[in-house]
Amino acid sequence: VFAGFVAFFWYRAVRDGLRAEPGPKPPRLMAQPSAATQERIRQDEERDPQLAAYNRYLAELHERHAGTA
Repeated sequence: VFAGFVAFFWYRAVRDGLRAEPGPKPPRLMAQPSAATQERIRQDEERDPQLAAYNRYLAELHERHAGTA
C-alpha cells in the first residue's frame, strides 16, 4: 500500500512538473557601491597589492560566470 502511495505521488509530481509553465525571470538587481565604498576599496588595494590582485581575479571569475548564465 505504501509503495502505491509513493508511486502515485511520484507520478503526480512528474506530471505537474511537465505541465508547469515557467514564469518570467525577474530582472537581476545589483546595487552599485557608493562613492565612499569605492574610495575605501581603492585605498585598501593601494595598501595591499595581493588583495588587489585577488579582487581582480574574483571580478574576472564573476564576469566569466555572468557571461554563461
